[in-house]
Amino acid sequence: MLQSVARKVSLVGMRLALLIVSAQVSLPILLVPVTLQTLAVGGDWDHIAMAVQSACYRGYLLLGMFGLPIFANYASGAAVLVGPTGGYLIDFIVYVPIVHYSQQLFGQSNWVLLGGNVLASIIQLGFVP
Repeated sequence: MLQSVARKVSLVGMRLALLIVSAQVSLPILLVPVTLQTLAVGGDWDHIAMAVQSACYRGYLLLGMFGLPIFANYASGAAVLVGPTGGYLIDFIVYVPIVHYSQQLFGQSNWVLLGGNVLASIIQLGFVP
């Protein structure tokens, strides 16, 4: 299905807004707060191309790195990306393809979505220092 450029840009904007809002709902546990971001990143977004999802998340990281307070607990700056939460945030770039390809290989059921998210979470948490 071909999508217009305006549609892709608006989808990226909506996805980015969802990431920003979901990052603010957090439980401060130890060094890395648990947020609702995982639900926003690993949701059932099969109608959006993986490239659009990845572009949105890279934009999220860049906006936060350049000073917008969009990370968990309204944090911002490059220090967040090199601190304890950095590996967790950067590994969302790996999270998206794992969930996407699990749905491509095994179907669009909720069980496949759950399994892809669990696998992606295990891999993601394995990279957190």
